[in-house]
Amino acid sequence: MKHQKSAILRHVAALARDEQGAVLSTELILVSIVAVIGMITGLASMRDSMVSELSDIAGSVQSINQSYSYTGSRYTRLDDGSIEILLDIPPEHESEEGEPAEPPVEHVIGGVGSLDFSGGVSTGVGGSASGVIGDGAIETTFTTTTDTGQILGSFGNQVAFRESPDADGVFTTTFDAPITDLELFVGNLAGVANDNLLGNFTVTLSDGTVINNAAFSVIPDTVVGGATYGEFTSQNSDRDLLEQVNIGGINYVRDPTVNGAGSQGVGRIVFTDIPAPGPHCVGISSVSFERSGGPSNFRAFYSFSGSVVEIQP
Repeated sequence: MKHQKSAILRHVAALARDEQGAVLSTELILVSIVAVIGMITGLASMRDSMVSELSDIAGSVQSINQSYSYTGSRYTRLDDGSIEILLDIPPEHESEEGEPAEPPVEHVIGGVGSLDFSGGVSTGVGGSASGVIGDGAIETTFTTTTDTGQILGSFGNQVAFRESPDADGVFTTTFDAPITDLELFVGNLAGVANDNLLGNFTVTLSDGTVINNAAFSVIPDTVVGGATYGEFTSQNSDRDLLEQVNIGGINYVRDPTVNGAGSQGVGRIVFTDIPAPGPHCVGISSVSFERSGGPSNFRAFYSFSGSVVEIQP
């Protein structure tokens, strides 16, 4: 009995000395209040930061100005959100330093015309050919030069040239006035050897820009011998549409089939990366191309059509 009382007293003393646990009515309530107040303050700060950042983004979007101008018209977005469009106004031209820049080129574009060898303009045999291109009202002189004497003269409104492995060379045609909407007509390209290639075009624009190995496409005409295509007429032996090929990274055309002199290649070539006439660049000033391979003692033809750009004083 005495031992049981001693054990009970020891347990009571141990409980009296125990400091673990919490007084629910004071400690837990106080800790919870402090934690909740801290969370509210933190969330409020995060909310204010997010609202501030979103306000900055909204202000940036609202300040975007979609106004632009180009020769002859202007589109302006006003501060109140309305739009102002003005047409036929004189443009302002300033350099980046604020100094007056070179004024735009004033020009008039004629109708589409093709090569014309009438009117006393001669065609040289051997190394060059010359003539006129235009619509009769606005015209320019063209001159073609070659480096190995491939030109055989004129045939209608086309230039005849020799096809032969020993007549490989470069043809360069320059225009006294720029040309736009340019088409290069190639006909009677012999289909007796797949190495008879014409291409690797170099196009020079009126602002001096040079486009090497210029991209092009062949207008997909349905080929019939002796038919009219745009400003040109094919030969009776023109039966195949020119095929575009890329050899060693260079773009060429050729007759797609090796089927003899009675069925040769023809097509209209248009250059696809030429900018439309603008304030300073108004067209093409020259075109050159290479011709290589082919059979001996054959002849083919080329010609140009387009609209002549007349520069105003």
